[in-house]
Amino acid sequence: MENGKTIIIRNLEELTAALAAPADAAAEKLIIDGQGGVISGDGQGTGALVKRSHVVIRNVTFEHFYNGVEIVADSEDLCDITVEKCEFIDVISEGVSTAIKKSGLTISDIAVEDCSFTAPTAERMGHCCTAINFMTACYESANEPMDHVTLRNVRCNRNHLRANPTDGNVFMLGITAHGACNHSFYNFGDMLATSKNDVQYSLEENLEFVGNVVDGVFDIGIDVLAGLPGHSDCAIRGVLIADNTVTYHNTAINVGSVNVPCSGEIHRCSAKNFMIRGNTVIPAVPGPNEPQTGIMVFAIRAESQVMQVYDCTMEDIAVVNNDVKGREVGIALKTVHATIDLPYPSHLERISLKRVVVANNNIHQAQYPIRMFATHLEGRVDPFWGYLYPGHDESLPYSTLVRDIRMDDITVLDNEIYEYDIAVTLGACWACGWGFVTSSVAGPNLLFSGNKTDKGPRIFSYRKWVFDNDLYDHAIGVDNHVVGEFEL
Repeated sequence: MENGKTIIIRNLEELTAALAAPADAAAEKLIIDGQGGVISGDGQGTGALVKRSHVVIRNVTFEHFYNGVEIVADSEDLCDITVEKCEFIDVISEGVSTAIKKSGLTISDIAVEDCSFTAPTAERMGHCCTAINFMTACYESANEPMDHVTLRNVRCNRNHLRANPTDGNVFMLGITAHGACNHSFYNFGDMLATSKNDVQYSLEENLEFVGNVVDGVFDIGIDVLAGLPGHSDCAIRGVLIADNTVTYHNTAINVGSVNVPCSGEIHRCSAKNFMIRGNTVIPAVPGPNEPQTGIMVFAIRAESQVMQVYDCTMEDIAVVNNDVKGREVGIALKTVHATIDLPYPSHLERISLKRVVVANNNIHQAQYPIRMFATHLEGRVDPFWGYLYPGHDESLPYSTLVRDIRMDDITVLDNEIYEYDIAVTLGACWACGWGFVTSSVAGPNLLFSGNKTDKGPRIFSYRKWVFDNDLYDHAIGVDNHVVGEFEL
């Protein structure tokens, strides 16, 4: 039996009053039980705003809200908060989220379990509609800088994300942990113009995502980062992503140190100790812009505007026993991945991806089952962010300078790969656009052993493709090397 005070709620007013009431000193927890009832909104506002510790919300259906349950630390640390056996229907922006809005605060011991999330219709969906979003620092262009914020001990298990039954619309993002997060990404704010990406010493640790089912997602099914983008010394460590089933358009599982979707300076950010195990990923129709990828691991993903990124790492990663079905890319490892041809003088330097094990995975029906690049610059100029990207000024020496990139200590072991074009692709530098890449190295500690390959029915079926430079358009690459030869 839980030592708590149970309050049965029947409407939004009773729910709001229960969360606002003074804590009962005699009760360990406040337990809010909806007994399966529906709490309805008008498409605006938040169903439950939680700013206190030791709370359980269960058996509530949240319908027609902008946000479902927000767990917000803006004046004190929060801990021991559970959302379980709830339903979220037509929630426009975020179903359940955590956010820290003041320096020095911690949110810990959070559980979102056995809940159901149904996407809104395409007409009503928010800018980046997400079922579950865990953030440390949640900031926008008007916020002051934040530092020393922590999200610790998170359980996100056995949740089910469903398409809308009316028009088949799915969530933009499924389950995310975005660490130091520019919230303009979610709420129609001007993310590209903001200059307040100033979060330092953000930490996420001990996060688990187990047994979730994502029945379709436009962009990413499970997305786990130290920052989006943060500023300096943002870290994430101790992540378990296991036994999930994800149907996806762009990417099923995406993990990295930092995704940089806007201008800023990023320094000394890191991701460490990830276990990605026993997941099943199933491709739907590919999205219009992104290469369709089952599981992606990267140190830095750079997406828009002028940026300077230095001294970031991703290390100690295991990708094991997953069933990866794919059309384009099965499992991707990239130290640096840039989408748009970033404008001058963007600079990415001293970035590493190391100690990664890819073992005992079943990868089938993907053109490129295992794709590994130290540096990958797509060089795109399409209107990915809603506007046509300006062309490069040819009087300038380059658009993006990439230097001193390392991918090392990689083990690819006992995978089964069949029905493919190229089983394993390994490159030091693959670049388009006007990028200048130098000293990008894959190796020397690369081990490939015991992998089983089958040429399958395709005419073009190659077991491996290894290159130092593969350059297109006006890209320049010098002193980029794959060190060492290998056999599968």
